Amino acid sequence: MLVRIVFVCLYNNLLFSRKFVLSILKKIFFYLSLVSFSSLLAQQLRFKAITSEDGLSTNYVSSIVQDDLGFMWFGTQDGLNKYDGSIQRIFKNDPTNKNSISNSEITVVKQVRKDLFLIGTREGLNFFNPFTEKFSKLKTADAQLQAKVNTIVQLDKETALVGTEEGMFSVNFNSGQVKNYVFESGEKPNVKCVENVNGVIYVGTLGNGLWKLNKNKPEKVKLVKSDLFKVSDEELLSVTHIGYYGNKLYIGTLGYGIFKVDVRDLEIEYHISFLKQNPTSNYIKDFVINNNKIFVASSYGFLVYNLISEEVNFYTKQETSFSLNSNPCQCVFIDSEGNYWVGTELGGVNVSFFQSLKFPNSTFNYETSFKDVYSFHEDKKGSLLLGGVKTLKDINLETGAIFNHSEPFGTNTILSITKEVNCNVYWIGTWGNGIYRYDKSTKQLKNFLSNRLGG
Repeated sequence: MLVRIVFVCLYNNLLFSRKFVLSILKKIFFYLSLVSFSSLLAQQLRFKAITSEDGLSTNYVSSIVQDDLGFMWFGTQDGLNKYDGSIQRIFKNDPTNKNSISNSEITVVKQVRKDLFLIGTREGLNFFNPFTEKFSKLKTADAQLQAKVNTIVQLDKETALVGTEEGMFSVNFNSGQVKNYVFESGEKPNVKCVENVNGVIYVGTLGNGLWKLNKNKPEKVKLVKSDLFKVSDEELLSVTHIGYYGNKLYIGTLGYGIFKVDVRDLEIEYHISFLKQNPTSNYIKDFVINNNKIFVASSYGFLVYNLISEEVNFYTKQETSFSLNSNPCQCVFIDSEGNYWVGTELGGVNVSFFQSLKFPNSTFNYETSFKDVYSFHEDKKGSLLLGGVKTLKDINLETGAIFNHSEPFGTNTILSITKEVNCNVYWIGTWGNGIYRYDKSTKQLKNFLSNRLGG
């Protein structure tokens, strides 16, 4: 409809040049392609849980990363976990081992070199070599950087910014040199997040708002409030996460959702609120932005916000297969293959594999009801026939009703199914017992089996 309107307008106005017409059409087709791509990701996410029952050290997960070799690393309340389809190693504090991590409560995991991870804990920073599996704690003469680490951002080949509950520090991870950033009035704010936006360092704090580094000194950022909607100073006091996408800053807050800010003039353009989903969902713990979507870990549920359509997909704990298994979420990570990893407070790690998006969730919870299924056939009327070991089931995909056609086939294993045109008759291929012609309406069955070689 949009394309038709534009064509009519262009036809009726001869003042449009050919170049201008082509530029308008390119923008339209680009927009339509974005909507089309976005609809692919609108399918429901299906989650697989990795918990303490699977070997995870504890179900409270605060940090998730993927290293350069493809291994996943989970920072938990009780240890650092290395994962590759299963838990490979767990690293905890061992008072008898000087090369163990100094504190088992892991808050942040960051790889800065092939042979070096920076590990944030409740009591300061550790260096970790994944090849030797040895840890060493960062020690300073004046006991700086001993508080809980909230965030780590690498600036260059030898420097990282570390945000803690007692201020922000610059760490040279080659020399071990530490520099403390002094905020106004000498205060030590709880630095929750740091983001490098085209060389400008933005710093989010709990209770002290948004800052940025100006000539290497922290400077308070005053956001320009819009006339289109009200924003109070209180809503911007606690910044939990900062994202950058499409020349816009996205500022996550504690209790007030996400604010979209123009990076050029720092004007607040839009307020993304999740109050309709749940008031606690506005407590933003972490998010990533990818393919015009914001993937949000909140205090209540996991949310996917579409930047184009403004639609929200809301995932919470349900008594169904493949649902999220914990409502309080801590962190989110997208790996190199496009899989979504969610760290939770009560349910360990929940992962949604990108390939599973090809199969949207049903609402009837029969995904795991049938075992040893080898064949299926779906007709145009919404009927799905499943064949397997001693099994032939007919599922109505609209109502979820299941009809059992297994009895006539006895102990046969059904390997293939095809349907005759314009009738309710199916041809069934079995393991070792030939081909059957089956009328689903009358349940009449006829076997076609030849004793001749190759028959």
